Amino acid sequence: MEAPVRAVVSHGKTPLVEIVGPPGVGKSTIYKALCKKWSPECNWVYQDALLAPAKPSFLRFSKWLEYNYKVLAGKRRAKSVPVEYGLDFIQENQALADFCWAFLSDTGTAPGNGAHRYRAAYFLFGDFCRYQALQKAASTRPCVIEEGFLQKSFLVQGNGASAEQLIDRYINLIPLPRAIIYIDAADKVTITNRLTSRPKTIASHIGKGVAALEQETEKWQCTLGAILGRLHAQHVDIYKVDGEKTVEENVQVIRKVLQNL
Repeated sequence: MEAPVRAVVSHGKTPLVEIVGPPGVGKSTIYKALCKKWSPECNWVYQDALLAPAKPSFLRFSKWLEYNYKVLAGKRRAKSVPVEYGLDFIQENQALADFCWAFLSDTGTAPGNGAHRYRAAYFLFGDFCRYQALQKAASTRPCVIEEGFLQKSFLVQGNGASAEQLIDRYINLIPLPRAIIYIDAADKVTITNRLTSRPKTIASHIGKGVAALEQETEKWQCTLGAILGRLHAQHVDIYKVDGEKTVEENVQVIRKVLQNL
């Protein structure tokens, strides 16, 4: 693990800790296992816990009963984020919204066909909504999120000056996280095996064989490496986690990191 100088967090904003890594490295599995270890006494929080509905009054007995049943059953209690949150985010981050709209609308630069661009736009607006909701929560505890602004497939353009410029422009527009947990595996075969065996398939992996998936993994690693280099220069904490270790080992490592933020 490595940690540069701590980033400055704006007053009144929830400090975010984003988990990133190439697809198939185990981010979702580790994140879910990490969230199960959370308790209200922790000095960190995760997205669903922070955005969960408030506990209803006992006077609203049916709602109170439903709430407590979900707590005891360990079910998710996160509320849906209103569309208005996304619209507010756009107003406060107009340059970022304009950049994303222009990029995804340009058939000469945006990856994939029209359907893929619609898909990317859908997830981007979802990020606008949840980022605004998380910031409005104004938690003093760091909030761990997965698949945030830094985990975007349209940034994976390969090498070259145009790809570098794209990353530079994007990084200068997004709200920076308090810290990054970067999960990766040195052995690309490990990642590829996971990609071919899991039910989840992202758009850029559809119809690709093992060799193509290895190349795609290299592109992700290259892109994320460039992103992390720029975040390091802007004093964002970066912690590296070995995706080849067990989930239990990595959860322990991340919990220690979070305790020291």
